[in-house]
Amino acid sequence: MKLYFFATLLFLSVTTACKTSQSKEIGNKPTCLPIVLDATLYEANSDPFTIVSASIDGKCLKIDAEYSGGCGEVEFTLVWNGAMMKSMPPQVPMKLHLVDKDNCRSIVRKSLCFDVDQVYDGDFVILLNDFEGKLMYSKKK
Repeated sequence: MKLYFFATLLFLSVTTACKTSQSKEIGNKPTCLPIVLDATLYEANSDPFTIVSASIDGKCLKIDAEYSGGCGEVEFTLVWNGAMMKSMPPQVPMKLHLVDKDNCRSIVRKSLCFDVDQVYDGDFVILLNDFEGKLMYSKKK
């Protein structure tokens, strides 16, 4: 009984912590969220947002996004459908997906961080939806 209670408490605290933060700080370094590999979610409609900036920093893709809200829960997910274009270096299309359960109308800017290191064992280019430009990821860094 105690083990069940402890496991439930641990599960709730982990899932709550993950939903309240788009990246976590360990010391002074952010730990980035994983990419979601899901072809269905990749094709699903997202709530509206604007990508203000995107860049590669070490093993992470950093994105600043703006959306309408300010008083409720939102969840950004970086989604990949598993496709990789045959080019040198390979190009990997990814989509930022937003679930916005927030009915407020303020413009909110959120900094997001996603771990892209496990996508491919070599250099590749990220083609991010709604972002003009290519993001080159290099394993050498």
